[in-house]
This record gives sequence, structure tokens and C-alpha cells, in this order.
Amino acid sequence: CDRLRHLAAKANKDEFFVYMKENTCEDALREFATALPPPESLISMVPIIQPRLYSIASAPLKHESTIQIAVVVFDWKTFDGKARRGLCTGHLWGLEAGAKVAIDVRQGILVPPAAPSRSMYLCGLGTGVAYIRAFCQNREMLMKQPDVELGDCEVLYACRHEKKDFIWKDEWDAWKKSGVVTGMRTPFSHDVAKGEPLYFAKTDIEKFPEHAANVCVQPKGCYYYCGPAMANPGAMAKKASTAVGIDKGIELAVQAALQKVARRTEDEAAAFIEGMKVSGRWNTESF
Repeated sequence: CDRLRHLAAKANKDEFFVYMKENTCEDALREFATALPPPESLISMVPIIQPRLYSIASAPLKHESTIQIAVVVFDWKTFDGKARRGLCTGHLWGLEAGAKVAIDVRQGILVPPAAPSRSMYLCGLGTGVAYIRAFCQNREMLMKQPDVELGDCEVLYACRHEKKDFIWKDEWDAWKKSGVVTGMRTPFSHDVAKGEPLYFAKTDIEKFPEHAANVCVQPKGCYYYCGPAMANPGAMAKKASTAVGIDKGIELAVQAALQKVARRTEDEAAAFIEGMKVSGRWNTESF
């Protein structure tokens, strides 16, 4: 096949890499139908599917025998216009209700405080909000139990667009009304006027520092974060000399909040956060 020989030529390696990036093994076998590698060679060529780790978005106290997760169905198009969908998310999306799937449950890093009376600052970006929903369901059930004292629960749920990305709105409204959530901030980073800078979670903490600081300064207040570790590659490249990860950027915003609200110096605020980490009061799960 002339096309296959062309791609395999050393002089055309850049074109070959683009082809590999934009096409699957199935695409190649269909395009080059006369190329019939032995089954054992084909198996060795196809990479093993890596496990997908999704955060659980439900609490055992409320859903004893089921697990709910938050998943983004990833759709895109290749340069030549082929429609693509994420392998695992596409599979889940196409299942009928009641279908069975093989799963493995692993204990996560983010666990609610053993004492419900401890206040929490819960920060989640995108589907990183899954654990916050699980925590709030847990608080909802604890609230129904007699003689259970609940601490404050401040939530920061950040996503790109309110209409497209903000999920479980009715639940948040109900929890704010019942006191499960005592305070909530919802920065929508891309819902800004044309020409205005994007409004990120870090920006919101800087603008409303009391929400994070007032929880952290409590003797047993806890901080939780779930979301991306790093900014997108394009943004990182533009500010390579000064760029920090998203999780670290939010940490620095909380540090600044402590300086402003709790009247700490920069060194004192940094040391305070390090103390929270050592004592298990600062918890992050970044991806």
C-alpha cells in the first residue's frame, strides 16, 4: 500500500506521529484492510486499557448498597473531523439502566473528620466536587440523628459555566436551606464579560477571604481540596517562570486569606498551613 509505505518512511515521521495521534488501531486496520498482522502481533501492539479512577459522589449513610459517581463524557473531533468520545466514559454513557459493570472500590484520601462537630472548608473544581456531595450527604444523615453536633461547612464549588457544568443545583439549594451547607461560593470561571479576566477559584478566595480563613483558624477546622494539580499546558507555557499548580495556587490564596482575616504575617500564615498538614487538618487529592 503506497499510503502505508509513505507513513512508514523515515522522512515522513512527523506525518506518521500525527496519524498515530489522530487514529486508533481500529481506524488503521479499516483503512489498510489488506494489512493482516498475525493475532499475536496485533495483541502485542494494542496497549492495555488503564483503570479509570472516578471519585465517589455518594455517602454510605444515605446509599448503603449503591455508589454514585460524577463523570464527564469527553467528546472531541480530530483534525480531519472524526468524532471521538472517551473510551470508558463513552462506554458508561451507552449502557442501559441496570447494566452491570466490573468495578474496584478503593478508599480515597479525603475522609470526613471523625468528629462531626469539626468545621470543614470544602473546595472542589469540576468533577472534584464529587467528594463534597458525598460529605454533604453524610452530614444530611448525621443531622437527622439525635444529639449530633455539626460544625460549619463552607463549600467552594468552581466550574467553567453555570448552565453547562454546574450540577446538582437543587441539592445544593436544599442543603443551604437546611443548614447542611452553612456557606457556599460558586465561581464560574468562564461566565465573564468579553474582555474580562477569567474568574477562578483562587480569585474568589482572594475576593472573599473570610470563608476559608474563618474555618481554618478554628482549633479543629479542616481544609479539603479535590481537583486538578496543574493548569492546562498552554497556560503553563505562557507563564513558565512563575507558574504553580492549581492546588498550590489555591493554597497560596488561603495563606493570603489568613494574612488578611486572621492578621498573620506571611511567614506565620505559611507555618500555620504547614501545621494543619502535619496534624491531618489539610487534605488534598489532586489529579
